[in-house]
Amino acid sequence: MDLRGKKVLVTGASRGIGKATALALAQEGADVAVNYVSNAKSASEVAEQIKAMGSKTLLSQADVGDRQQVEAMFRSIQQEWGGLDVLVNNAGGRCDGSLLELDEPAWQRALEVHLLGTARCCRLALPAMIERKEGVIVNIGSVAGLRGVKGIAAYATVKAAVMHLTRCLAMEVSQDNVRVNCVAPGIIDTDFHAVTPAEAKRHAIDNRIMLHRLGKPEEVAQAVVSLVKNDYITGEVLVVDGGLTMRIA
Repeated sequence: MDLRGKKVLVTGASRGIGKATALALAQEGADVAVNYVSNAKSASEVAEQIKAMGSKTLLSQADVGDRQQVEAMFRSIQQEWGGLDVLVNNAGGRCDGSLLELDEPAWQRALEVHLLGTARCCRLALPAMIERKEGVIVNIGSVAGLRGVKGIAAYATVKAAVMHLTRCLAMEVSQDNVRVNCVAPGIIDTDFHAVTPAEAKRHAIDNRIMLHRLGKPEEVAQAVVSLVKNDYITGEVLVVDGGLTMRIA
């Protein structure tokens, strides 16, 4: 897909991987809607950077865990742009705790944001893509969804579900020339991992990550752009983790 002039929505685009992805897609010539929940200042700064690249942008405030807010966001995008060519489902958040530690509201929030939020956005983006017989969806998963991880039961579970949703949806819409893929980042140097104890990150760098460093948001963004542009990839989960999941111990 040639991204020049294509209409893109990146959820959770005010910082971290979402911000890097929005900017990388704009660099390719796409017009990018910047979704955010509460950090309007950071989102506005991302939008200004997109404009400086010569692309159009929209600021789209919505909590993807809230159905009504998501529907309002997509109505606005439909009115402004007539639908999307590309959707990147990046919005998320931490949900730490073991099964016994997490109460039901915490599980519900993880489901609403990561899984149902992704599904909602896909469902609302697809009609325009199907009508045009062209479209791309990239979901952001996590290596935590590839294997069991102690202390993040809800997060790992919903990310595994996002990856399986990716494969199922790719099968459902392939006849409409819509591609659906997923990127599964490892330990990326963003605010998401800022609360991880330094000792734990150092242990991972020294003993588990084969490239012996944390990943950069821009490296995940590059993977997203590659999946968007390559017209012969669908139903795949691309792991971007510096070799973390190759290690057994």
